[in-house]
Amino acid sequence: MIRYPYLDHGYLEVVDHMGSDRRIAEAAWVSSNRAADRPDSDVARIVKYLARENHWTPFGQTAITLRFRVPIFIARQLMRSNVGIVWNEESRRYVDDSPEFHVPAEFHQRSASMKQGSGAPLERKDNVRAQHLFIEACIDARDTYTVLLEMGIAPEQARMVLPVAMYTTIVGTFNLASLARVHGLRSGPHAQAEIRELADCIDKAVRSLGVFEVAWGALTGKEGATE
Repeated sequence: MIRYPYLDHGYLEVVDHMGSDRRIAEAAWVSSNRAADRPDSDVARIVKYLARENHWTPFGQTAITLRFRVPIFIARQLMRSNVGIVWNEESRRYVDDSPEFHVPAEFHQRSASMKQGSGAPLERKDNVRAQHLFIEACIDARDTYTVLLEMGIAPEQARMVLPVAMYTTIVGTFNLASLARVHGLRSGPHAQAEIRELADCIDKAVRSLGVFEVAWGALTGKEGATE
């Protein structure tokens, strides 16, 4: 199973996949009954054409299932995308092991130019203080959660004290077009740094499969698509 480390405790993992560049091309060719024995050069040509002209249905004849171990605040951004995607998530109604938290290596100032986003990194002494406060808050939340469970309180209520820095596990199944859209949204310059890093993991994972070289390059506008 292909796994890519993410942040301090997370990862992206390829669970399963279906299809290929040729499968996409053959889905398009079926309309004219011309799929048989077409050379690879024709496959590349039609796949690039489909991407360029936004004919997305042939890309929907593919599937990629990914498992994400990410902080909750990243999971919520990912799961805002739903077209052509199925999501399932770990639930602390049923899981009550000790939670893990993402602690940023560097904190940034609030952006002065837009309502969202971040600005320059904090000075070192302020960053150290912010990290200390952050870690202390996470530990307090974890300890309170543990005590509530020990008191016999239901996990579905005890979990309410846990912060969005806590890691969760989600599984998503995408077609190639929907995954390329997620990648595009989350790799842009205005996306949060942590989710841009995850978008890079997605890119590496798809390329590692070796079956969507043309389609992924065409859909994402990245180099590497072959003729």
